[in-house]
Amino acid sequence: VAENEPLAKRTTLGVGGPAEIFIEPSSEADLAQALRYCTANRLPVFVLGRGSNLLIRDGGIRGGVVSLQHDFFSRIEVRGETLNCGARARLKHVANAARDAGLAGLEFLEGIPGCVGGALRMNAGAMGAVTFEVVERV
Repeated sequence: VAENEPLAKRTTLGVGGPAEIFIEPSSEADLAQALRYCTANRLPVFVLGRGSNLLIRDGGIRGGVVSLQHDFFSRIEVRGETLNCGARARLKHVANAARDAGLAGLEFLEGIPGCVGGALRMNAGAMGAVTFEVVERV
């Protein structure tokens, strides 16, 4: 946890001010604790994934910025006919993991840049399929 952490270095555009409070959890438990802290202190929460094409104002972001940079959030686990993916897992890697496991239905993710968290946020889709059609739970 850090205060007034510069965010420019955490975006692909390389611009922007600081996070009032910067939190970088390394597990699901850490993430839950960070969200409880922000809720208890009435701090708005901004979840920062890969920082692709993200323009942050010079004044920064008020509240808690939760960064999902830890490898834990990039994991992709095959569990039978289900994939368990972290929010930072690249969509291309998810599509490849599904293919390698013999699972159909995620081919449309192959050409979409970004990660699972962003795809969920915007219901990303291609080739007539959308993310919400293939997600069982978040």
